[in-house]
Formats: sequence, C-alpha cells, structure tokens
Amino acid sequence: MDRRTFLIRDQLKSQYRATQRAQHLEYKAADSKKRFVNYIFHEVRVPLNTALLAMQNLSGEGIFSTCTRDQKEVVDALTGSLGMMAKVLNDVLDFNRMEDGKLACTYHPFEFHKMVRATLINARVAATGKGVVLTTELDERIERLSEMGKVLVGDEVRLRQVLSNLISNACKFTKAGGAVKVTTRLISPVEEEGGDSLAVPGVGVGAGAGAGGSPDGSHRIDIISPELNTPDLAIIRMEVHDTGVGMRRSELIDNRLFSPYVQTEEGRRQGGKGTGLGLALVRHIVKLSGGRLGVQSRSGEG
Repeated sequence: MDRRTFLIRDQLKSQYRATQRAQHLEYKAADSKKRFVNYIFHEVRVPLNTALLAMQNLSGEGIFSTCTRDQKEVVDALTGSLGMMAKVLNDVLDFNRMEDGKLACTYHPFEFHKMVRATLINARVAATGKGVVLTTELDERIERLSEMGKVLVGDEVRLRQVLSNLISNACKFTKAGGAVKVTTRLISPVEEEGGDSLAVPGVGVGAGAGAGGSPDGSHRIDIISPELNTPDLAIIRMEVHDTGVGMRRSELIDNRLFSPYVQTEEGRRQGGKGTGLGLALVRHIVKLSGGRLGVQSRSGEG
C-alpha cells in the first residue's frame, strides 16, 4: 500500500512539473509572438506615417485640385485606406499595452473644445466622403471656465482617441444621407445666478453598472465610475448621436459591445471592417480616467 501511494505521488509530481514547464513554454511563446507583432507594427508605422504626411502635404499644396473626378476618387480611396491602416496599427499596439498594464494617462492643461474641433477635422473629411452630415453642438459654458480662472487638466491625446473612435463607428454604420452629431455639455460645476461664480450640484453619477431597456424600445448600457462630486473637478458630458442602423438588445448584454474583438451583426455583414478593438480601448481609457461610458441604441434608428 505504501509503495502504491509513493508511485501515485511520484506520478502527480511528474505531471505537475510537466504542466509547469508547458505553461512556461506557452507563456514564452505568447510573449515572443506579442513582441514580434509589436516590432512589425512599429516598423510598418514609420513608412505609413510618412505616406500619410506626404498625402497631407500634397493636398495642402493643392496638387489634387486639378484632378479629374476619377483621379479624385483614387486619391480619396488611397487617403482613406492609409487612415484605416494607421488606425488598425494604433489600436493593436494600444491594446497590447493595455493587456500588459502599460497603457497610462498623462495629465496636462488643454483647451477642451479646441481638442474636439481638431478631432472633427479628419472625421469630417471621412464623413463627407461617405455622404454623411457631421454637425456639432458645443456648450459655451465650457469655454467660459477659463474666463473664471479654471484650467482643464487631462490627457488630451487619450480623450481625442476616445472621441475619434466613437465618431468613426458612428460614421461607419450610418448610410449616405444620414447624420452624425457631436455634443458637449457641462454637468459640473455650474454657474450660479449672476454668472460670476460656480457651484457643484448633486451630480447623478453613481457607482455600478447597469443595462436595461426604456419604454420607447431603445436599449442602454452604462459603465459607471464612482461618484464624482468635488469643486475641483469638472464633469463634461460628450455624446455622439447618429442615424445609423442601431443595435439589438442582445448586442448590449454583459457589455459585449465593449469587449475585445467583438463586432455587431451589422459589422460582420460589412465584412468585419476594423479589428473590434476600438470600443475596448475606449472603455479602458474611460475607466482609467475615472469617467463614465454608456450607449443607448434602438435597432434601425441609431
């Protein structure tokens, strides 16, 4: 009996060591693959950025202004393809950094609406090329914060990445003749009567995450951070509305929409354009920044 027990223990130890070796080799293989992909993507990004810069310079010098209609279509297709390649590369690199826990936010003073308008320049070109009308509704109270001695501090690059991804998705799933609208609204602090001072109201930003449907048949999911209610903190709501195809309720369950490599049925129908990483990055950046992210959609209505 003792010999049998000894043999069983010896077999278990051998299996455990073999499992450990296999896991270690698997980890090394995955790490090597990730390093190789990062290296290739970094190497590809250099000539790609050069090509994008060359196209922008040529466009700025008016070289394409004398092109025929067919030539203009080729130029637009080339510019769009280069932009899509750059977005895919950046999404994959950022996602790898996110998985490694190396995706971080840096905080510097910046002009909020200047950032929004800069993001809209490229987005408007893409929207116009698809026949989609892109409009804005920017809250003037945000501009007046600087006049009251308030300085907005945040990660302008990451915020632009979030807004760019949301606008890109809205335009992608909106047909020609449709519209995309970007709005901003100052939630806190607000001006008191007289307009010369600020107050912090009870802002309904509670902790938790929810999913549900509203009486009009639309469906909503929210990813919410802990309550933010301090006089030193500005809470700004950004919304991207579209008149696109919308989403089914099943696509919003368990925050699947913001999971890596997940695409909606309409996205798969379009040939699976993109990597399915954009919204996962948006979710991570918003969470890292202590913000709130949500979506409200109704199938067939955007």
